[in-house]
Amino acid sequence: MKSLLRFLSVGSVGFLVDAGVLLVAMMLGAGPYAGRAVSIGIAAVTTWRLNRRYTFAASGLSEIEEGARYFSGVALGSGLNYTIYALLIGADLHPIGSLIVASGLVMAFSYAFYRFVVFAGFKPN
Repeated sequence: MKSLLRFLSVGSVGFLVDAGVLLVAMMLGAGPYAGRAVSIGIAAVTTWRLNRRYTFAASGLSEIEEGARYFSGVALGSGLNYTIYALLIGADLHPIGSLIVASGLVMAFSYAFYRFVVFAGFKPN
């Protein structure tokens, strides 16, 4: 339960990074699709570092191998997240509203993947 609460806290930080970068990108002229492509990548790096430090602890793998595993989960989760986001944008939901819904729907998948694949066998912090 402790790791889930920490994951949700890290996810909240990641969400704020994602939303903040998306808003800045859109203010600088990027559309909601291109802006989200940038923001989701920056948020992924942020959450990897925070999850590694506060949620799951280092996996015992090299940072390169752990990063590769983490970002395979990011690719799967982000692909699903971005697809839901794009569908909601297409349905005329505001970009931030679309971000909230998509992120919320993908959260359980992400936690399970990181906990049981990336950081499998290592005691949560």
